[in-house]
Parts: sequence; C-alpha cells; structure tokens
Amino acid sequence: MKHPPLTKGICLTVGLRLFLGPLVLWSPWVSLVTFVVDWLDGEVFKRSGWTHARYDQVDKLLDLYFYAWIMTYILTFNLPPKFLFLFFFALRLLGQLIFYLSKNDKAFFFFPNIYEILFYFYLFTLIIPPLAKYLLFPWLWLTLAIITIIVLIREYVLHIQKANLSWMVFGKITHWPDRT
Repeated sequence: MKHPPLTKGICLTVGLRLFLGPLVLWSPWVSLVTFVVDWLDGEVFKRSGWTHARYDQVDKLLDLYFYAWIMTYILTFNLPPKFLFLFFFALRLLGQLIFYLSKNDKAFFFFPNIYEILFYFYLFTLIIPPLAKYLLFPWLWLTLAIITIIVLIREYVLHIQKANLSWMVFGKITHWPDRT
C-alpha cells in the first residue's frame, strides 16, 4: 500500500499538536489552541491526499497523546472532580482501543469524549468562578447531562453520520479520497 505524502502542512499540524501537549502543564489554556489545531488538521490531511481511514489512525493517536497531558494536568493540580475525570478518561481510552482493534469509528459514539469537554468546562470556571459550583454535586449532574447530550450529538454527526463539516471552516465542501 502506498504511503500518503508527508507535506509541510501535515508536519506543521502534527508538530504543533505534539509541541502543545506538554504546554498544558504551563497553561491549561493551550488546550484550546490544541482543540482548534485538531479541528483544522483533518482538512490539511485531506488536501494532502490522505484517506480518512489513514488520517483517523494518526488523529486518534494524537488525541490520546493530548488526553494524557490533560490527565497529567488534572492529577498534578488535583482538579475536582478528579474521580470523574479519571472515569471519563478511561471510558474514552476504551473507545479508542476498540477503534484501533476494530477500525470502526462508531465506537466513539458509545465511548464519547465527555472527558475533554468537561476539562474545557473546568477552564471556563477559572474565568467565571460562579460556574465552579457546577463541578460539585448536586449541580455536577446537570453539567454532565448537558455535556453528554452535546457530545453525543457531536459523536453521532462525526462518527455515525460521517458528516462533512469542511464548509464550516473553509467555506466550501471538500472530500476525502475514500469518502464521497
């Protein structure tokens, strides 16, 4: 099987994601930059001639790398509710393992990425301290319900419907070579 090209754009986006991961320990706000680069890198891979299947393998590995840095931050700075962060990290990790073994990205719908979005919510509590109560019981149930609904919709659109969202960023629809 022919390997896809490693263009400057791919090297830049992968390099950025690798570089930014540990910087989360310096400033958790770096995670928002990583989120944006993660969202845009698919288009870079797509325009470089990569198939979605091959891109998914690289992207999910980079996601796991980033999740590990977020977990390092959570454990280092003892974020509440730490046990829930650990649970949702393990849940997503299981989903990624199933994905790698089965090559079926529908696993992400059943093992949704609540972990990362809960972390972003934590970040917003740093800007708006009154929101911090929503990381504690009984308000935490409401937070988790809202995050779960949003994440399940996102996972459904991306991994079940396989929606092409390139138009949202670039103003036009582009296609993966292995998807139409």
